[in-house]
Amino acid sequence: MFNSWCDEENRNWISLFNSHAQIESDEIELSFSCCLRRRLYIVIISSTFFRLMFIYRRRSIAFLQIIKWYMLSKICQRQTISKPDSLVNNEQFRDMKI
Repeated sequence: MFNSWCDEENRNWISLFNSHAQIESDEIELSFSCCLRRRLYIVIISSTFFRLMFIYRRRSIAFLQIIKWYMLSKICQRQTISKPDSLVNNEQFRDMKI
């Protein structure tokens, strides 16, 4: 489900790019990189959850780490075409360390 939504998002960006020549190509790249980053978060969350629980031996710490990754992906998801630099300049995004 997630991958199909992500692929659809990429198709929407490409069609938007083809229909509006004034859109910068780096905005398209931001969309692709954001989408790939979200895929990476899903992989990290699914493969690392039990490892975190084992390392910390406390569910609360592992859960907080998962929440941090989730919020980071939400910040990425909220980026808009009108603010292509906001992905790089967003203080919340910069302050969160994986």
